[in-house]
Amino acid sequence: MKYLLVVALVILTSCAGTTARTFNELNNGMSQEVTMEKLGKASSVLQKDDMEMHTYTNLYGMRRDHCNTCTKTVAKCDYFVVYKNGTLIEFGPTHFRATPNPSVTQAFFSERTK
Repeated sequence: MKYLLVVALVILTSCAGTTARTFNELNNGMSQEVTMEKLGKASSVLQKDDMEMHTYTNLYGMRRDHCNTCTKTVAKCDYFVVYKNGTLIEFGPTHFRATPNPSVTQAFFSERTK
């Protein structure tokens, strides 16, 4: 019985990584160190001048209008986090940006929309 409990705990804690829900805990102005403690290792990192964009791919979360990769209640989405001089300046799903920061758009997203 103890072994079964240990196995169940290992399985449950292994699923407790970064999810779309984790992004709800972020706020612009947070330090890069604090943000990265919450999110963990990014899938990729791009640097442009004094900004860094960390991308997190295939994170599970509740499906929203901006994350319509499937018709299920839970979906996988890609998220980005942009730091300028070690401070969080913009974050969210990569394909939906409600109030985009013009300097972030110019540095990271303008090339993708051409």
